[in-house]
Amino acid sequence: NAAPVAGWVYLNGQFNYSTRYTITLSDQIQDRYGARLTGGAELSFETGPAEPSLVVPIDMYGGGAIFIPASTDRLAARLTNLSALDLQSGALTIDDAVSIGVNGWQENWGQWVTRSWQQPLDLPYNQSVLMGVELAPGGEALDPGLYLLYADAPEIES
Repeated sequence: NAAPVAGWVYLNGQFNYSTRYTITLSDQIQDRYGARLTGGAELSFETGPAEPSLVVPIDMYGGGAIFIPASTDRLAARLTNLSALDLQSGALTIDDAVSIGVNGWQENWGQWVTRSWQQPLDLPYNQSVLMGVELAPGGEALDPGLYLLYADAPEIES
């Protein structure tokens, strides 16, 4: 998609990650007065890799709290260019959950963490993959209750 504007040509589109592109302008191109582009022109550029990311599609759950059935052992998330997830979890009391809902997360949220583990990943490079994030070590199902789950990855800068 190209549109001329005052002596410039702007190109836009959706490009693949980590891909080299070359744009060639023919010497047969004419301006509105019939003058040709002398010698043509060529421009090459390379797109970068996809940013590492961990995205929980919260819209399908709503709000900052996610309610899932007790028998569920994983949470759906989109992962891109990650080698592993560093996970932490812990149980919350009803009072803790209400306080967090009213006041937001406290800086000392780590007080609720009782378990930490790593979930190794083997993701295809530069592709966003929908997969399950473990809610407990080894993907075991949690007992019914309220929980904190914190996820990070070595490739994600805080």
